[in-house]
Order: sequence, then structure tokens, then C-alpha cells
Amino acid sequence: MKIGVVFGQRSVLCWDIPVIESFRLFKDMYCIPNEIYNKNMELVTDILNLQEYMYKPPRLLSLGQRMKADLAAALIYNPEILFLDEPTIGIDVLAKDRIRDFISRINRERHITVILTTHDVSDIEALCHKMLVIDRGSLLYDGSLETMKKSYAIRYGSSQGEEEIELEQIIKHIYGGS
Repeated sequence: MKIGVVFGQRSVLCWDIPVIESFRLFKDMYCIPNEIYNKNMELVTDILNLQEYMYKPPRLLSLGQRMKADLAAALIYNPEILFLDEPTIGIDVLAKDRIRDFISRINRERHITVILTTHDVSDIEALCHKMLVIDRGSLLYDGSLETMKKSYAIRYGSSQGEEEIELEQIIKHIYGGS
């Protein structure tokens, strides 16, 4: 099974060589055929806008640029599962939307299972169909985002569950108990 990983603020890229050279290293390490590598590079370069810094080392990039390059690196070899830890941390609003659209697209078109860990409620709402809420190693919720919202609307909102309750309010209630 092929697994891709993006670790928030920990890069898999070689710190002192251009990003493109890290990609080529991964291509050789994982024996990625040229056709697949070129197709994937074209996709990630275009959607993630990597052209402007592909030939710079990661140490010279902003956090947002490194995050996009790490996401690209995790997808070069067509993983079946993609673990994303805080994938939009440090990224401006417009780039965040592009990354979220990209993650949704690869999930839908390539059937890549995406496992997302984040504190960013907007990432959860934009990307997740199913969610797990874990606190100190204990599973507090396992189900759909929609079901969670309806359940909390009935419990704490309207009696019919029609009133929309914000996910952030639900999370505050779960962790704060209020």
C-alpha cells in the first residue's frame, strides 16, 4: 500500500537543494515511471502554483510555499492513502481555497483516501464527510459532519434540528463542556 504524508511544519523536502531536485530524488527512490511522474508533476505544478519556486531550496520558501511543495511531494507516486497534518497552516486565504479544492479533487478523481488532522474548523467543513473527534486518546465522536450538526441542533438549538449550529460551537461544547 502506498501512503503519502504531509506533516504540518515538518518538511520531507531536502532543505538545501531546489524543490524540483527533491521531487526527482523521490521519483528515483520510489521507482516512479516517467509517464506517471510527468503527469503528476504537471498536475501539482499547475494547481498548486509551484512554478515560481521550484528551483529554490525549501529553506528559502515561506511556510505556505513549503506546505504546497510538501503536498506535491506526497502525491508524486500516486498514494492510496494521504495523511495530512494541518495542511493549510501558514497559507493565505486564496491559496487555502486552491489547496482545499485540490485535496477534494484528488479524493474524488483518484479515489485517494484522505486522513486529515487539523484544528482549522474551516478545513473540516470544506473537506470532511466523516469525522472523528478524539480527546486525550478517547474517541468522542465517529460519524458524519452533517449528523453531528443535526444532533447538536436538536440537543442545543431548535427542537426540530432545523437551526444550523456552527461546527466551532459544537467543538467548543465538546471540549469546554458548555
